[in-house]
Amino acid sequence: MAMAQKEILVVNSSDEELDRFLERLRVTGEITVVHRGQRFVVELRRDQITQSAREFLSKGGPGTE
Repeated sequence: MAMAQKEILVVNSSDEELDRFLERLRVTGEITVVHRGQRFVVELRRDQITQSAREFLSKGGPGTE
């Protein structure tokens, strides 16, 4: 079974509201967000990459060969 592709969002450091949210998340580890009547649990989990994946990505990733 193939692993789902992760979407990576690069955050601009000038977005102060998002910076405050992420800092609160770093401190608490988990935040419940209510948005348009729906509740979402946002949990902090450090991304981990294997050495073989690191080597693959350091070569440019898929499509660069």
